[in-house]
Amino acid sequence: MTCLMACGGATQTTLPDESGDLSVGAAPTAAPRHLTGTTAAGPELGGTQWQWLESHCTEGPLDLASQGFRDTLRIGSDAQGLILTHDMRIEAAECSLTLVQRALPGATPDSSWTLESAAHIDVPADCGIQRDPDRPGDLRIRGSFLEVYVQRSNWCGGLELKMVFAQENPTLLSGDELIRRYAAGFNQRDAGGVANLFAVSGSLVEPFTESATGTTRHEGRTSVLRWYLDAFSGTPWLAMQLQGIEPGAGPGQFIANWNYMDPRLEEAMVGENLFTVAAGEIFETEIRLSGPTPDTEAAPESDSADAEGSADSEG
Repeated sequence: MTCLMACGGATQTTLPDESGDLSVGAAPTAAPRHLTGTTAAGPELGGTQWQWLESHCTEGPLDLASQGFRDTLRIGSDAQGLILTHDMRIEAAECSLTLVQRALPGATPDSSWTLESAAHIDVPADCGIQRDPDRPGDLRIRGSFLEVYVQRSNWCGGLELKMVFAQENPTLLSGDELIRRYAAGFNQRDAGGVANLFAVSGSLVEPFTESATGTTRHEGRTSVLRWYLDAFSGTPWLAMQLQGIEPGAGPGQFIANWNYMDPRLEEAMVGENLFTVAAGEIFETEIRLSGPTPDTEAAPESDSADAEGSADSEG
């Protein structure tokens, strides 16, 4: 949306230096000016949560506050680097967004990071928030604040973006956030990440496995994981597009409407998930199709031991 892309206002004294940013992983010959007074972020940020304070483009402030912008950033870590999950809301656009990025550090503390776009889920679909492709950037600590830099960002019309965050105590995922996380993990074919959104005793009801009742229930996180491992292994790519999320009939219930496509289908599948959530976890989801069940090849069986091991890991 153009209202979110414009920069303006007074020139800042700690603007990013955009020299040497033409390729991912490129390191400038000298430390950029915006690194002055900061320290490099590291794996100690895993498990932390941050709240957006302000944003700047190279030419000046990026006024997101007037658009009713909010961004809760939750950070995970693995052997490669950090996983940044942004849960955003833009009231002016009536748009909610979950953005997942992999942040891979450079060879030295002052080298550029690589920010890879892993998932982009906006509700309603295509509500105007452009997806940044893989970009160089930086993650820096300035006092008690986290600064995230993205070079050549769509948010700044191709200039460098700086977003400033303040740390806060971790909070449980809301129903909307859980559902967007579900779709993000689904589109990454991340069976472990999807399963870990479920309570240990959570269940999945789906119409794809033949049964006398027309649906099959999978009880417990390990069983849920095994089903998603089988489902994801049957196709090289897939895409779920959330059309909307609305309250269900009972407490903690939500209905998520979606379109789905993979290479086995001639046209998009349309359906919905009925979610029951509580305490930041999915206790049940039921997949409902708006049309007949597509005739696709059955997914291969997955190893049970691998399934149980993945269910215990963080997604």
